[in-house]
Amino acid sequence: MRGLLLAVGMLVLVVGGVWAERTPDTSSCLANALTDAGMPVPLGVTAGLIVLGNERQQRAGRQAADAILVTGALTEGLKRLTRTDRPDDPEARDGFPSGHASLNFALARALSAEYPDWGRWAYLFAAGVTWSRVRREDHSWTQALAGAALGWYVADRSVHSRGGLLNGLIVPEPAESLAGAVTAEPRGVGAAVWRRNW
Repeated sequence: MRGLLLAVGMLVLVVGGVWAERTPDTSSCLANALTDAGMPVPLGVTAGLIVLGNERQQRAGRQAADAILVTGALTEGLKRLTRTDRPDDPEARDGFPSGHASLNFALARALSAEYPDWGRWAYLFAAGVTWSRVRREDHSWTQALAGAALGWYVADRSVHSRGGLLNGLIVPEPAESLAGAVTAEPRGVGAAVWRRNW
């Protein structure tokens, strides 16, 4: 897992280095790097946890995927409903809320439920991405903070619900609810296999 986090960190540094050559302002370089990493990081970390992680990491990845999918759908719906302009492009009509902020705060909240130490770093990254969206004038502070609040809230609801917000589609029901559904333990040749699987 540390390898995955190291790879993501290197990606951010490489992207930041490319932008540094284009822009002399240090805060602009950082804002560009964070914005560029703002979508690939939550999606990549979530996919990496699900595909490459151990059981606990896969559980955190599935929780993040549930939160990110619902957050993304709500963010896109609000953008279409509100049709708010962006500070840098009044004709864009997709400014509210910030999708970068919502997805990164959804990831941070989902990760912090299983891994509080990772959550701290994820929150720091999410705050940086949110700042970058305002710094680059892609969003106003209201749009960015609304995205952050939406992502956090949706992920918090996902973390506290049985089977996630998508009703078990991604996050399976907790093991204790499955064990309670079985009325009797089988006996005979297949009993050892049954016990190992449950």
